[in-house]
Amino acid sequence: MTEKKESVQEDKGTTPQEKGAGEENLMPFMDTFYSLASNDATERSYAASSMIKHIFFGQANDKEGIDALIKDGTYAMTRLMKGLCSGRASARQGFASCLATFLRLSFRLRPNEEENDDLWIELFRNNGKEQVEPAEFVRNQLSDSTNADDGSKNMGKKCRSEERDHRFGRLFGILAVVRSGTLVDASEKVIQGYIADLIDLYNQKAWLKEPSVHALKELFSYLSSVTDNKVFDKLVENSLGSFLQFEKKSCPWSAEKIAFYLHLQTIYMDKNVSSLPKCIQKALLTSDNLDKDIGGGTIKLLLRDTSTTVYPKTHLVWSSIWAYLSETVDGCKILRQNLTIGNESASDILSSLVKRVIVATLLGDASANDGNHSVTPSRRALGLSLIQQLLALSLPADILENIILQKTVVMNFISSLQKTSAGKKTNSLKPLAIEILQKIVLDLCSGSLDDETTVDRRTAASRAFLRANPSFDSVTKTDTVASLLELIGDSDATTKQAMSTSRSARSKLWEKHLDFLMNNILDRVACEATSIQDANKSVDAMFSFIKRVIRIADDDDEKKDLFRKALSFLMIGAFFDLEKFDHQGDGKGAIEQSDELDIASKIKNAVERTPYECRSFMSSRFFSLFFDFVNCSSFKRVEEAKDNWKNVKVSNLLRESSKVKNSIRTMLKYGAKLYADDADEDMTDDMDNNSVLEAFDGYKEVTTESHEDTKPLSKALASLDGFANALLIQLLHPGKPSDDDDEEADEYDTCNEDILDAVSEISNVASKLARNGEKYENMEGESANILNNLASVCVNILNSEIGGNSVDSSNIRGGAPKLTREFLLLAWSSTINATEDLTVDSDVINTLLEAVCSEQALVQGEETADDDSMESDDEEDENDDDSDGEEHNEMHLSFSSFKDPKSDMEVDKDNSEIEKCPDKGNESEENMGDEDDDIELDPSKLENLLIQSSDDESIDGDILEHHEGADAALAQLIKLKQEAKKAGKKQKEKAELANRLRCMGLLEAIFVTKHSGVLSNQTVLMTLLPLLRSRTELAKSVLSDKAHDVSYSDKKALLDKITDLIEHKICKTHLDGRANLDACRVVAEQITIELRKVQDIEHCKCCSALFVLLVKAVASHGDDSIHFATSMYQPLVVEWSTKKSTKVQSVVFDNLVLKCRRIATFILTKLLNDASMNARNSYLRSESFRLLSLLYSIQTADQEPRDQEEVSTLQQSLPAYGSNICKALGDDEMMKTKRVREILKAADKLVKFVGAHVDGNLLTVLDELEVSITALAEKSESPAVKSICKNVLKDLSAVSSKVRDLLVTSIERKSSSKKTSKKKKSKKK
Repeated sequence: MTEKKESVQEDKGTTPQEKGAGEENLMPFMDTFYSLASNDATERSYAASSMIKHIFFGQANDKEGIDALIKDGTYAMTRLMKGLCSGRASARQGFASCLATFLRLSFRLRPNEEENDDLWIELFRNNGKEQVEPAEFVRNQLSDSTNADDGSKNMGKKCRSEERDHRFGRLFGILAVVRSGTLVDASEKVIQGYIADLIDLYNQKAWLKEPSVHALKELFSYLSSVTDNKVFDKLVENSLGSFLQFEKKSCPWSAEKIAFYLHLQTIYMDKNVSSLPKCIQKALLTSDNLDKDIGGGTIKLLLRDTSTTVYPKTHLVWSSIWAYLSETVDGCKILRQNLTIGNESASDILSSLVKRVIVATLLGDASANDGNHSVTPSRRALGLSLIQQLLALSLPADILENIILQKTVVMNFISSLQKTSAGKKTNSLKPLAIEILQKIVLDLCSGSLDDETTVDRRTAASRAFLRANPSFDSVTKTDTVASLLELIGDSDATTKQAMSTSRSARSKLWEKHLDFLMNNILDRVACEATSIQDANKSVDAMFSFIKRVIRIADDDDEKKDLFRKALSFLMIGAFFDLEKFDHQGDGKGAIEQSDELDIASKIKNAVERTPYECRSFMSSRFFSLFFDFVNCSSFKRVEEAKDNWKNVKVSNLLRESSKVKNSIRTMLKYGAKLYADDADEDMTDDMDNNSVLEAFDGYKEVTTESHEDTKPLSKALASLDGFANALLIQLLHPGKPSDDDDEEADEYDTCNEDILDAVSEISNVASKLARNGEKYENMEGESANILNNLASVCVNILNSEIGGNSVDSSNIRGGAPKLTREFLLLAWSSTINATEDLTVDSDVINTLLEAVCSEQALVQGEETADDDSMESDDEEDENDDDSDGEEHNEMHLSFSSFKDPKSDMEVDKDNSEIEKCPDKGNESEENMGDEDDDIELDPSKLENLLIQSSDDESIDGDILEHHEGADAALAQLIKLKQEAKKAGKKQKEKAELANRLRCMGLLEAIFVTKHSGVLSNQTVLMTLLPLLRSRTELAKSVLSDKAHDVSYSDKKALLDKITDLIEHKICKTHLDGRANLDACRVVAEQITIELRKVQDIEHCKCCSALFVLLVKAVASHGDDSIHFATSMYQPLVVEWSTKKSTKVQSVVFDNLVLKCRRIATFILTKLLNDASMNARNSYLRSESFRLLSLLYSIQTADQEPRDQEEVSTLQQSLPAYGSNICKALGDDEMMKTKRVREILKAADKLVKFVGAHVDGNLLTVLDELEVSITALAEKSESPAVKSICKNVLKDLSAVSSKVRDLLVTSIERKSSSKKTSKKKKSKKK
């Protein structure tokens, strides 16, 4: 021992410079043992490498050096074995891996290979004075270093933690020996000794069973690879005969022993050996044995109890089972084709394991609330993990779909990922389920779709998920099915390539999935056990799938085929009665082949007649899918032609409409019948049958050129054709719910009549427009404008079910109303821009205003605000709303050419009278007395009220003269009626708001037209007041209503629309400046009235923009325009600055200053100067200075230069302006920082203006200003104010010097002129 320490000490004292070149940068030998226990794998590797290099590759050229290395090696081997028993950090991992390498090299290398010396292990053995074979020497050393007494806790030999560490140390040591490969030449005695050690560890503690069996598996796997079959058979029989004996009470079976048993059988099957040792000949894993007691419990329960292993690790028995049932072929794990043990196939055993173990004992039925408490979260976690392991194997598609991913398994995923109910604990399995689903997707998507097996497996998995729940992805909030079907891509742009394969392979995958979806829908419809809702969910799954395909696929042909196939399925299922359909036809001639006919045959064979509820849902999805494809295809092609997307959309619609029409013709040819034709039989007398097809054929497209022609007229004609086709396609209908349901048929008949009338009118408009005629004779023989007739059609459609009326719309139309609205607006805007000959006259404007504005806003002579309420500065404006009912006695707006024609829309006068409700006190009386309204009450509610009231009465036996319970029930009846009436009124209001919102697009399109001659001054002006009055009503309602009101959002949306239309479209319209002054004056008065009704900044901005528009409208009238603007703005400035209760805000004047600076200079300069001194508070005075600073700002390069008259006006006001600034700087009320900054900014603008327009008369003003600013700089404590003052004084000094120089020059000129005149006079004398 002393020699060892001396050798170690000598090595520790050796520096890297003293060692050989091969030992440079190595860790000191003694330090390596400490670093081997580090948690850092890199440090452990570096320490092991340094130790190995020092012992086996050190520089030892003489006997003395070799002896020293032998001593170090002997010490290292002992230290490594003892280190296995350390519980510090990662000691076991580090010492075991280093020991394995140490033993491998010691059994292979010699100190001097040329002299054929003994192996290093023999030298280490000889140093230990042992005369045994090297393998036995190693085992003896390991046994001595890891010996743990078996005494009890109180015997004082070793504490439990040390006992545990030594047992693990022996286990790690044996594994190190096995992995070192040194047992290849070991005797049977040594090998059996190691086996006995591991079995002994297995029997000692329960927590040692699994690692011990893991070591046994690794040992026997190694032995099977290095020994022949006979030797291996002998080892198995002699060493394991007693250990693997069935029904032995002293050695009960466990999951670990099952794992080892199956592992041994797997070794023999992999070696294709038919004869097995006697101890493992019995087929353990069979369907019959799962429920048999094998000594220790049944296999099923033993496997169930392995759920105690914490994820992500699973018990080793499962890996043994999968290895037993599978084999590796061409790098893929597949089910074993020839299971030589037992009579069952691998697929049968796997099916039994999944159903009777994984599903029955681990997962349970997640969808059933059967109170089965044996299914714990840990068992479910194990079950889901095992499913993932199975899906990593290359299993056949049918096994994957029907066995592995059966409904119970998928429902467990869904229940694990769904949100927990309120009050329950958070679902702990959710992260695990998400991770497992991600692994499943990665495993199934690992192969290329060019491989048929991969396609089958992925479609099988997606089918399994969707059969359990057609909305699997949306329910679980994952992309599982979408990833399996290659539907993951950029949502904002087309996917440039598939994730792992070519487009053709991906299309094949999608086509298979679409076939499954269609079959699944038919199965659910045909199955009586499933509800209509389940069938509709499957329809929705197909709809969602095709939608994603449309958005993902960048190949038109790739998505068109799938889209048309899905669309044909929805169309035939929703709209066709297939009772008399016969694909064979009359038997004459060749049978036509098409997707439509194949789908129709499939549907007819599956179901006799599709239920109406399913047909109506398919109808809804048909129209929505049609709309999505037209839109999305247009956006895809926008990248190639960004300016032509509208034409592309029209072209797509016309092409797909033609396809639908051809499909209808094909179906009718083979005996199918449209439900729409059945409902249409009693509607018209002129169409005997096939009325829908006749309506399609009856419309003749007027487009003669390409639909993508960019000429305005061609674009207009194409968009009208698209509009008509968008209407015609809505003639398709799923029929009536039942034979006696006449109400549904009446609604359908009315809708069809509206469609046919609208299409007829569109056809007339298009034909006349094609001949470039502005006027034509309509059906009544009256002369009408093309735009007016088209506007009437558009308004009627937007207010009907066809355009998506929120109250009357049915779910059978899906996205059809949206498609109609888009093409309606496209046709309208294109027609307006078709030719310069078309003009928007008063008839068109009136039609649109009636659709957009409220009835009250259209009434001429609108009520005005009560100006008396603002006579006193101290009087609060509390009665503004009450003054709305008073009539305004001033002149009303009236243009001779603004005659309102009769509206095409009928107005319900009774309802409008109810909506006014001027007297709140009579509300209940009106509600009680209004017997004309049909209020539907729930009879059960009324009956319950009467019964409850009668039960509450206490009857004393006397006859009641007055029944109080009946009175209470009557009162409740009245209350219910009032509530029903109120709810009906709100719903009607909501519907009207929705109609107005939809019609806003028609009005907006007029003001963004490209032709300047479309709108006249008169047309623009007549839109102002109705829109502004409507905005006023909406603003009042929005400010008073609560956000949760049923129509609040619609009111807010319409308010924003009108605001945007006024500010950004109407007010930016180019006018010629020659509008009628009197008319503009009346409009201005009405705008002023509306301005005073609402206290809102946005309302002031709208009114301000309209004031500026009026100023521009009369700009060509010269001085009259200035007088007009003065009469409009002067009262507003006075009111703003002096009256406390005014609703006028400073933003009203900002627009005029910024957009009409010249006129603002003439009319606002003096008024604002007065306001800067006389305004009623400091804020208004500060705002006055801010506006004045805008007027006196030096014009920028993009502004027109001021003329002399404008400059002169500003200069005249400069003395008063400067004086007011000086007074304000000395006013304590204006000393707030935000106020002072505005004043200093005004002073800065004044100084710069004087510098640009030097005037010697302003020197006094500048001197006074300098004194005031200097005093402010000394007085103020604000650094920011001081800095501003400093900058202003600097500019002021420069300008003052410039003015003084001008005065000096002027004086010198005057004196010189006087001298010259005196000289001339003296010469004359």
